[in-house]
Order: sequence, then structure tokens, then C-alpha cells
Amino acid sequence: MKPEDLKARSRGVSTDMSPQAIARRFNILVDLDNAARALSSARLLRQRPNGKANDNDKKDNRG
Repeated sequence: MKPEDLKARSRGVSTDMSPQAIARRFNILVDLDNAARALSSARLLRQRPNGKANDNDKKDNRG
């Protein structure tokens, strides 16, 4: 393997541009997009002063 091939491989660059390889890359992008959408729609769990998780969206009454 040539040094420039090793360098490209270490960066995650592939010379495989077959239709199957392109489809795999597209599937990875779709999976990443779905994960980002799921994370962005997740509810934030607040924590009570006693350290236990609060499972509702109401404001806590800390006074």
C-alpha cells in the first residue's frame, strides 16, 4: 500500500466508490439524522434537590 493510501485510510477516506459503498454511506447518514432527531426531541429530566430524578415537566418548588 502506498503512503498516501495509508494516510487516506487513517482519515476514513475510502477509494471504494461502488454503488453498494455509496448506499452504505447514505444509510449511515440516514441513521445519524434519525439519531439526531430523536435526541433533539427528547425530554429533559430535571433533578430534585434530593438528587432523585423528577419525571414531570412542571417547575420544581424550591422556594
